[in-house]
Amino acid sequence: MEILGILIGLSIASKIPSTEVTIYSDCQSAVKKLHKLQYRLTGIRLKSAGASLHAAAVSHWNKIDEVNLQWVKGRPEKVVPDALLWTREMWGNHLSDRAAAGPLNCSSTYQYRNLSSNLLFLTPTVPLDAPSLSQHLVPDNDWYYGNNK
Repeated sequence: MEILGILIGLSIASKIPSTEVTIYSDCQSAVKKLHKLQYRLTGIRLKSAGASLHAAAVSHWNKIDEVNLQWVKGRPEKVVPDALLWTREMWGNHLSDRAAAGPLNCSSTYQYRNLSSNLLFLTPTVPLDAPSLSQHLVPDNDWYYGNNK
């Protein structure tokens, strides 16, 4: 699912004309794998079910200038208990985790530990399942092989 999240970020970045973009992920293995695959001269051969997602992510990444993929430490609440001291990246990681867990998708507001400085007003969107979403994230003229798993 981390690769799918990164692929969504790369797909969005591909629509933004000539802007430097950094995509952060707290999954160090996913970031390392994509960095390893980025400049590979031969085809990507992975035995996992996510091989098509890896290939699509690398294809997007290689077609976009000025995109950085960077690992960020997860669980900011365990590293820096005082949320007032969190960086932008820490907030992004926290909010991504909350979205994945569901609370950000079923409410119009979110406030961490009742801190008045971080009240968010949300517009929930319709949830999409991964198989139907992933087929629309592949760059033009690339193949996507997927199944219902």
